[in-house]
Amino acid sequence: MISKLIDKICRSPLLLNLVRRVLELNFNGEKKVINREVDSLSGKLVLDLACGAGEFFHCFDSGDYCGVDIDPDYIKFAKQHHKGEFLIGDARLLDFKDDSFDFVFVCGLFHHLSDGDAHLVLDEIRRVIKPTGLILVMEDIPTLSSLNIVGRLVHRYDKGKYIRGLEEYSHLFVKHLRLDKRYTMRSGVCDYGVFILGQASLFEHSAE
Repeated sequence: MISKLIDKICRSPLLLNLVRRVLELNFNGEKKVINREVDSLSGKLVLDLACGAGEFFHCFDSGDYCGVDIDPDYIKFAKQHHKGEFLIGDARLLDFKDDSFDFVFVCGLFHHLSDGDAHLVLDEIRRVIKPTGLILVMEDIPTLSSLNIVGRLVHRYDKGKYIRGLEEYSHLFVKHLRLDKRYTMRSGVCDYGVFILGQASLFEHSAE
């Protein structure tokens, strides 16, 4: 019964956004991280990867924004409600030239991906980010407090089956990118790992 209800919610961009806004207090945690970590994007090219319904568009609309998601219904919803460019696309094989973006934002994608698919996505991020570009990843991690019962229930019924800890995500990321900073934060009842990444040098890649 609960699984069927969650399936119905996930198929609806409107319903899923509403539920997430309630559980995450209008994405207050994510917005604080963005405000703290991201400088002015004026004149810069921004990629919101796995953008969903475009719920973070307004955090980046000072730049030249492009949101990409694999779900056509979510892209349709985003186009109807936001002014940015929204495209249907697979994060494992992006239809962009090398060094296309100054900033890449990824929120809540990797916990849906196996290690194999995650490596494909990270290869693409490394390819499309400019050498001086910034990558901000926010990803679901195991609930940090045993008292956070609602957060544990959210994870139990989450569609993402690959929720990892900070170390596990870091191990994935550093095979492709430079890890500059990491920490945890809470958004409503949901705990996240925050990762600030950049383009690794050829020397760093050859040393792996």
